[in-house]
Amino acid sequence: MSSWLHLGQALLMGGLLGVIYEILHPLRPRWFSDLLFLWALFFLWTQLVFGLCDGDLRFAYSAALLSGTVVWHLVFGAWLQPVFSLFWQGLFHVCRLILLPLKKTWAKMRKLQNFLFATVKKWVTIKCKKSAVPGNR
Repeated sequence: MSSWLHLGQALLMGGLLGVIYEILHPLRPRWFSDLLFLWALFFLWTQLVFGLCDGDLRFAYSAALLSGTVVWHLVFGAWLQPVFSLFWQGLFHVCRLILLPLKKTWAKMRKLQNFLFATVKKWVTIKCKKSAVPGNR
C-alpha cells in the first residue's frame, strides 16, 4: 500500500514541477527560465530519490514525476499561462516604477559628470598653454 502512496506523492511532485514550469514559462531570456526549471527539477528529483525512495533509483517514480509534470501542463497549463504572464508583466511594471527615480537621478548625475569633466579639461588646457609660453612658470 505504501508504494501506491509513494507513487501518488511522485505524481504530486510532478504537478508541482508543472506549476513551476508554468510560472517560469513567460520569462525572458528563455535560457534563464530553463536553467531555473532544471534546478527545480534536479532538487525535486533528488528529494524523490533520496527522501521518498531511500536512495534507490526507481524508474516508476521518476516516470510518475515526469507524468505529473506533463499532465499538469496539458490540463491546467493553457488556463493558467495568461495569469502567470500577467503576473510577470505586472512585476516588470512595478520594478520600472521603482527604478524610475534612480534613472532620473542617474541622468542628472550624468549631466553633472559631463560638466565637471568639461571644466577640468578646460582648466588643464589653459594650464598647459600657460606653461608652453616661455618665461611663464
